[in-house]
Amino acid sequence: MIRYYFCTNGNDVQGPLDEPILIKMYNDGTIPNNTPVCREGLQEWKPINEVFATKVSRPKVADVHFMSKAAIEATKYIEKVSTEDDRFN
Repeated sequence: MIRYYFCTNGNDVQGPLDEPILIKMYNDGTIPNNTPVCREGLQEWKPINEVFATKVSRPKVADVHFMSKAAIEATKYIEKVSTEDDRFN
């Protein structure tokens, strides 16, 4: 089983976790898009959204955890307008 470490809060390394567990944590929003991960036995750290780009279902948008209330409202408005526009096409 492939296992990964991940880094939170700057230098707080956690793991190793089995790949499916880490992907689930990413998909449910527990781990932000830009969280550095490193495969066990390697030394190269990459953002989780790059490592699992083809294995995750989470959209590649800015993390809601770090968005201001205004940015969240703007995102909701854009999504609403986009949906309304789709009805007329």
